[in-house]
Amino acid sequence: MLSNTPLPKALCASDLPRKGGGEIPCHLNGHPSSHFFQEGRGERCAMFTGASPPPLRGRSRVSAGEGEFNSKFPFKKFQSGFTLLEILVAVFILGIISVLMLRGLESAINTKNHLEKNSIRLQNLEFSLALLNSDVQNMVNQPIITADNVEIAAVFLHPDNSQMLEFTRGGVANPLAAPRTTLLRVGYSWEGGKLIRTTWSSLNRTADTQMFTRVLLSAVTSLQWRLLGTGSGWTQAWPSAAMFPGMAVPRAVELTMRVDGWGEITRIFVVNAQASQTQPGLKS
Repeated sequence: MLSNTPLPKALCASDLPRKGGGEIPCHLNGHPSSHFFQEGRGERCAMFTGASPPPLRGRSRVSAGEGEFNSKFPFKKFQSGFTLLEILVAVFILGIISVLMLRGLESAINTKNHLEKNSIRLQNLEFSLALLNSDVQNMVNQPIITADNVEIAAVFLHPDNSQMLEFTRGGVANPLAAPRTTLLRVGYSWEGGKLIRTTWSSLNRTADTQMFTRVLLSAVTSLQWRLLGTGSGWTQAWPSAAMFPGMAVPRAVELTMRVDGWGEITRIFVVNAQASQTQPGLKS
């Protein structure tokens, strides 16, 4: 291994083997020579004359296994990288992109939630109208008796602000053939901006009769009923003078309500099941 040892006059640093090729400066008379050695081209630097060449600067070694010669010469080391300004610009651009992405994601989530909310409301509306249609179609002439022993008509529209339409319907399913009636007393009312359906556990009410309520639709700002009696005479009271003599069940029921976001909704439900007695001008 060579270390700070002068080379012979007939040998310079370029004469030593160097793996991978490259240029090694020669020294003549204590000064660097302009001649270079380049492995593979057979070039040699000029022979030293007179004086011995100066020792190699730094450390020089020959690797026994690879025949590699490394010589360290003083030089200025340059390192590549990013400046602080470049990093700040990159962070600023990344921040803008992140904000835009977050806003887009927030907008997509809000749109999804809005669509889901409207979808649920629409399903509730369709279910409410379908249930009301089923009840009205099965309307029958069956008055009831209250716990105070007061008879209420088969169809009764309460004159108060609740706008409750109360009536008796038939056709209640009884798949197990239980010893009970297939008639059911139902009512639809508007309370606190909600459309509510009410049922009772028994047709004729007693002190033990239970009342069950179910909210069908919310955000209802107004509600109005009209019932079709004789001819084309729509009335907002029932029983009323618009009824045929002995008429207990209307021929149709009209519902008009205003719902937030959807405006005014009007539906007409036809009564299929008529009273047992024959009514003038109507088919039984």
